[in-house]
This record gives sequence, C-alpha cells and structure tokens, in this order.
Amino acid sequence: MRAEFSEILNVLVLVMLFVLPFSSNAKMMSSIFVLEVSIDPSSVTMDVGQSQTFTSTVLGDSPPYSYQWYLNNTAVSGETNQTYTFAPSSVGSYTVHLNVTDSTSTTAKSNIAQVTVNPSLSVSITPSSVVMDVGQSRLFTPSVFGGTPPGTFQWYLNDAAVPGATSYSWTFSPSSSGSYTVYVNVTDSVGMEAKSNVASVTVNPQPLISVIVDQPIYTLQYNPALTVNVGGNLTLDNVPVSDGLVALTVIQGNLNNYIRPILFRTLSTGSFPPQNLSFSIVSLQVGEIDGGGVFVPKTVFTRPSSSLDLGPAFNITVTNISDKPVVYLTLTLFDANLVPITTRIAALQPVPAYSTFSIVTDSIPLGNWEALGNATAYVSAFDNIPPYIYFPYCPEVATQFEIVSSGGSSLVVLSNINVFDGQIASLVYGNYNLTFRINVYMGLPNYLPWGNYTVKVSSVYQGQRAINSYVFWVRIPGDANGNGIVNIGDATLIGLNWQQLVPPANPAADITKDGIVNMKDATLVGLYWSKHEQF
Repeated sequence: MRAEFSEILNVLVLVMLFVLPFSSNAKMMSSIFVLEVSIDPSSVTMDVGQSQTFTSTVLGDSPPYSYQWYLNNTAVSGETNQTYTFAPSSVGSYTVHLNVTDSTSTTAKSNIAQVTVNPSLSVSITPSSVVMDVGQSRLFTPSVFGGTPPGTFQWYLNDAAVPGATSYSWTFSPSSSGSYTVYVNVTDSVGMEAKSNVASVTVNPQPLISVIVDQPIYTLQYNPALTVNVGGNLTLDNVPVSDGLVALTVIQGNLNNYIRPILFRTLSTGSFPPQNLSFSIVSLQVGEIDGGGVFVPKTVFTRPSSSLDLGPAFNITVTNISDKPVVYLTLTLFDANLVPITTRIAALQPVPAYSTFSIVTDSIPLGNWEALGNATAYVSAFDNIPPYIYFPYCPEVATQFEIVSSGGSSLVVLSNINVFDGQIASLVYGNYNLTFRINVYMGLPNYLPWGNYTVKVSSVYQGQRAINSYVFWVRIPGDANGNGIVNIGDATLIGLNWQQLVPPANPAADITKDGIVNMKDATLVGLYWSKHEQF
C-alpha cells in the first residue's frame, strides 16, 4: 500500500510541475512528501540474556534525518542511530518506537513494537553425582527454569552429543567401567540456549559369577544316589576374586515354581580374610532339647528319631555389628553320603543391634534312610529369603554330629565321590565348588526326586552384586525316550532294540548303559511304570 501511495504521489508531482508556476510547485512539493517512519520487528518474545536489534525505514525527501529511540515512551539515552539493540536485564512487557526528524524540523513517530521478555533460561540435572556398576542403568532428569517454551534437549556424554538422546530425560546404561560426565543442553522456542550442571558418573566393573553343573541330565538307575558337581568362578573386571563369598541354593523345580529347597550354602572363592563384617556367625553347636525345653549339647543321634531321641537341635550364636533390621539364617544338614537331609530358614526381625545373641532351633527328626556316620550341618546368613534375590553376609559355619542305627536298615557310605573335571576345575582363587548327592528317598515318604533342579548363585563384592543360575534335569529310571513319563513309548523303544548291542541299537533304549538292551532295561520300565516328573 505504501509503494502504491508513493507512485500516486510521483504522478501528482509531475502534473503539478507542468501545470503550476514554479513558485507554486515548490510550496506543493514541501506539502506532498510527508515524512514517514516504521520499525521492524513489530512484535518480539525474548528471554533475559538475549538481545534484539530493531531497524528503521524512513520515507521523505528532506534529509538528513535525526533519530531518537524510545523504550516504554521514554527516550533511550544515546540511542540516536537508525538501529537500536535492546538487551533487557529484567522480565516484563515493553514498548519500543522511534521518532525521526528531517531537515525541515518535521518529526514523525514510528509504529510501536511490543516486546515480551521472559526469565533467563537455565537448567539443572539430577542426580549430580553417581556411583554405579556395569550392567546397571541410571535415569537423568532435568529441571528447566525460565525461557520461552517449548524447548528441545540434547544430552551429552563426555562432552560428545549422544545420538538420538533428545528427549526430556535420558537413561545411561554403561557397558564398560570408567569415569564419565553427563549434561544436557536446552534450547527454547526463541533460540535461547542453556547448559546444565555437569554430573559426574563413576562406573565400577560388575562382578560376574558363573555356574555350571557337570552334567545337564542325570538318570537314577540302580544306584541309591547320584552325585552332582557344581562349580563356577567369581571375577571382577575379568580378574578372579580371591576373597569373595558365593551364596548357593539348590531347589527342586524352577525359581518361579518349586517344590522345596534342597540345600543352602555359602562358599568361598579362595582365602576369605578377616574383615570388619557387619554380621557374623560366631558358633554352631549341636545338641538336643531335653524334657524341660532346655538345649543340651549332644553329638550322637539315633536313626530313626523317637520319643527318646527327637533328633538334633542347634544353638546358633551370631553377632550383629550394625543396625541391620533383618537377617535370614539358613540351616542345611547333610548325611555321610553328602545327601541333603533337610533345610530350615529362620528370619531374625528385628535383629538386636550391636549385640551378640543366640537362637536355638527345634529338634529335627531323622528318618530311616539317612546314611550312618558323620553328618554335617551348615549355617549361613543372608539379607533376604533364598532362593529369591539374596546375598551372603558372612562365611558359613559348620559342625558335625554322628548318626547311628537303632536296628533299621542303613545305607552304606558311598565312596568314589567324583572330583571336578572338564569345565569345573579344582579349587583355585576365584573358583568355588560343591559336591552333593540326590537320593531316591531324600527324607520324604512319597518324595519323587525326578524333574528339573535349579542352582542359583549370588555374590556381593565391594558393594557390587552378581547373580546367575543353572538348571539340570534328573530323569526317571525307565524313561528311555526322555519325555518325562514311563509308559508304552519306552516299552516300545526297548522292544524295537531287544537283545541288540549298542551300537547298532538305539543308545536311549539301553537305560542301564551296560552296552546291551535286555531284561535289566525292561525291568526298570516295569518298576517305574506311569511315574512322571513333577517339573
């Protein structure tokens, strides 16, 4: 519109130049070229800490011009140029305009620009200091102050922009140990940028714990018990840990659904040195509960238990050198054949702080199947109920007692317990190992030992935790085809390979592994007909 108006004025001027006398032309010229001024931008939103330059456009034919900028209708001292840079130091609403005076002392006022000034943009992140382990994650979140929303985010790790990390928050999941820095840059909608505080992150190497069982599949055949070898190692940053503790639990079934725990132990990965432990097991004493309910030391017990011999009880003395609120004590008994007899768990809650005290278990009855000879009891202390997420507090403590017969049948102490071989090494620093046996009786009249077993191990070292597990399978005698039940399928497999040597006979049909499919294999199918695994 302004350009069209100027063109019209020019046409009028030309007409008047030719029509009017010269003197009249001069007067008309001075009245036609009206002084006009405008400024740009006309509307601004900005933050404290930013600046905005306003420019002017002047129309008129009587230069030179003089300029005076105004802020909130007040002349700004020294601002007498064609442009003006506004750098506010406080928030609020402002107006900006310009007055222009030409050589004929004519003054024109520009349009009024509206300016909104928001608080200066700043940002901080939390947490500001982190110590974590490899394998853990930590969420960083910002707190944004001031500025003009919305904003955009860019997270930085060790001063390098993290690709794709442009969300409001960011999760750091380091894969290697070391020292790191984390911060975020925020840019608001008017281009203001702010850098957060720099968070320091220390990532410690995560202890790794391995676990392996020497055979993934066992079969109970004619033997009264089978031997299970469990072992593994504990490392920190690929270096064997020679002074660590490993909590080991074996359960029948899986971690989400199991029949019962088989054993609890706390094993050392080398020479566990004396330490300032917050909780320790001082002693474990075996005895009996007399008729008055008093614990009396005793080391020889008759199998099976009776009203005259209720079975062993245990006096456990512990020291709490802290204010730990809860401690879980576990007790596992093994007979002379290394078969777990039973387990117990006692929850101490609340634990008397900074004190030494004793607890006495109930009598544990013995059956008619435990091997005669020296049995062993182990007590461990954990921070939670095994086999869930739990870790050892201190080394285990053991004691022995003797099981004698009252005339019932006895199992002979089995010899030639397998030593570790293959992937399970003998005890060296960083390694742990355990040998135990699974018995066809295992202390319950209708106990069925077949199915899955889970070994769970855990360790805490220098404040860092490691967990692992392994599942092995005990197959039913007579389950030739390995489908978890003894039925016609197994009988058929044996019939198809009857009286054949292995090979060429199918090795699965040779249940007894004596090199031939014969009556021994068929007998096992008959003895365990229709039996099936529990898990």
